[in-house]
Amino acid sequence: MSKSLTDSNLERIYAAARLEKPDQAPVDFFTEGDCIAPFIGLKEREYYFDPQKMLSAQLLFIKRFCSKHHVFNVVPLPRPDYSVIVEITALGGKARWPEDSTPFTVPLIKKPEDIDKLEVPDCTRDGLMPFVLETIRYMQEKVGKDYAIGPPILRGIPTFAGQVRGINEFLVDLRVNPGLAHKLLKICLETEIEWCKILQDLLGENFWVLCCDDVAGFFSLKMFEEFALPYNKRLFDLFKHPLNLYHNDADTQQILEGVSKFGAKIFHMGPPETCDLAVAKREIGNKVCLMGNVAPFDVLRQKTPTEVEIACKECFDKAAAGGGYILSSGGVLNRDTPPKNIDTVIASAEKYGKY
Repeated sequence: MSKSLTDSNLERIYAAARLEKPDQAPVDFFTEGDCIAPFIGLKEREYYFDPQKMLSAQLLFIKRFCSKHHVFNVVPLPRPDYSVIVEITALGGKARWPEDSTPFTVPLIKKPEDIDKLEVPDCTRDGLMPFVLETIRYMQEKVGKDYAIGPPILRGIPTFAGQVRGINEFLVDLRVNPGLAHKLLKICLETEIEWCKILQDLLGENFWVLCCDDVAGFFSLKMFEEFALPYNKRLFDLFKHPLNLYHNDADTQQILEGVSKFGAKIFHMGPPETCDLAVAKREIGNKVCLMGNVAPFDVLRQKTPTEVEIACKECFDKAAAGGGYILSSGGVLNRDTPPKNIDTVIASAEKYGKY
């Protein structure tokens, strides 16, 4: 986030996260290399492999869309952005780096008994974690006077476990071998706690929890309360911050009650087909700030600015009343989203978000 001005949008975000009603509903976006790199003509692998290019791309993205207000605050830019693979590489998972698409890993566990061989890593030495730390230091050195470098995104504990075990296998374990699933979840939680401690030491007050946990969208509420709630809640309890975020753009309407119990300050949901914003407002809007949910593909990438504006107004009509709301995409901004549509979301906050 910018240090160069007192940004009223950021002030509004803090107010919304406290479930207050600012003068205007804020607007903010979640974006990653998949959207940022092609925006300035980079291949994704170039973006991830070169911290200088990563920072330059993020600064150009900020320059294009933040002429009036900084709109990358909750999931901040600039930040070290290594997508979804950092934690599993520290446990020994191998990363795959396609030239121009999101990096991924393959499951680490070949058979159930391999879980007993897992150990909490050295977060200063293992996998991609030291590269993340070096990228933070590089960014702080280059632009630390103008921007507060933000934290990387974190794997929600069920999603982390699903990466390590394989998502299908992990979901089967929840039913047929829950003890094994809990054993893996505990290792993943311990790893994430140690990683957060290192990040907090380096980032100080600019560290908060960005818990991204799409796998929990496969759960019923009962499963969520057993296999997601206690683990993710532990992170939010240990590392309190007024911008702590829970992101899940899978199906979440069935788990809203559980989401409200994490202690997260902001819930960033997926597009309307995954969660009706009006239902979320009614059921948990007095417990957690809601962030969303203009459809990132069907609307923001595919529709005209006029149609985007209509979708933004619908979001305000459903969720802005009384405060505790941030206008955003319903999930991460997609590659090749037209800039004019992002501009329209920002303008719609001014047009329809006044209290």
